[in-house]
Amino acid sequence: MAAPRRFIVRQGDDATPVEVLADGRIRVGNEADVFTVTLISTGDYVVTNGAHAWRVAVAGPPEARWVSCRGTTVCLEAQPEGQSGAPSKRAAHGGLAAPMPGTVLDIAVAVGQQVRAGDVAVILPHPPRLAPCPRQRP
Repeated sequence: MAAPRRFIVRQGDDATPVEVLADGRIRVGNEADVFTVTLISTGDYVVTNGAHAWRVAVAGPPEARWVSCRGTTVCLEAQPEGQSGAPSKRAAHGGLAAPMPGTVLDIAVAVGQQVRAGDVAVILPHPPRLAPCPRQRP
């Protein structure tokens, strides 16, 4: 079995210790609860603690990882414990929001594509028409 690995996960100014145990389970904070993380597909996981299960979507690099669960999306930064460094500006932004709740019908840009304010990034349904959602920030 591998030795436990420890990380600091930051969201803005908040920092939480996370430990990947030798058996692959995850301990978050100083809690006695541990979680099992099961990969469903790239970026899609089920996280369980024995009593509850959550579907979690993850995207982006470790320095600004977007994590979405139960309708809430936050930007997190994971850093190996003991590694110095201030939280990145990207992870400090906090959340990702759409101008309305809904289902994404189409992603109008490719991964890594450069976009500017005003460019259409996704298409959301909006009765009785489709509503393009332009990128708001650089």
